[in-house]
Amino acid sequence: MQKQVWLVIERGEPFEIGTRLKLEPGEFCLGRSSEKQQVDISFSNFLISRCHCCIYHHKDGLEVCDTGSKHGTFLNEKRLLSHKKYPILSGDRISLSMGVAVFRIVQSALDEVTIDLTQPVTVSSDGAGVILDDRKRECRIEGQPIPLTEKEWLFLKLLYDHANTAVSYDRIKQAVWPERMNLEQNNAVEVGTDEINTLVYRMRRKLGMKDSCLKSVRAYGYMLEIK
Repeated sequence: MQKQVWLVIERGEPFEIGTRLKLEPGEFCLGRSSEKQQVDISFSNFLISRCHCCIYHHKDGLEVCDTGSKHGTFLNEKRLLSHKKYPILSGDRISLSMGVAVFRIVQSALDEVTIDLTQPVTVSSDGAGVILDDRKRECRIEGQPIPLTEKEWLFLKLLYDHANTAVSYDRIKQAVWPERMNLEQNNAVEVGTDEINTLVYRMRRKLGMKDSCLKSVRAYGYMLEIK
């Protein structure tokens, strides 16, 4: 049965979270448009290359290829080799420049009436509900909405995506403070330890009785423990 293919934005200006872009059969260039060069799907962040990657939609399936971008294309958290095509499956998540733009691929049969593209992610800790809603970038604890700043959301979402696995300080800096990436120093992110500590302190206070799921990993980083 013929399938429709959608690219669903999870992060990436100028798009709103949850934006769906239909991919017809063909080749699509993703990147950052300029007056001299227009791409099919354009993001505005300067860390994204002009022609960052391509998605190929053909009769045999879907493929993605990094076209020599400076900061990389990642398929399900694994960096792709440049100029090599990789198969894509429905539900796969693709990120550009270490998370500056993130989207996933969704396929649906033509006769399906609805497609749930914004299903909230549920984090269960000690049986209690901590819910992350990707579309609203909202956290709810036992049904109560917990307001988060942009960086608090990026931090919590990063740990959830790597639940029960330690996430390094460097990865946290790249995901939460991408605007501070130093292009002249091998993409080092200029963020002090005190800034991370302050972020974690605020996050623990907002998690309240559920703060025990946020674990510190000595001399390495942090982990979200989900039982």
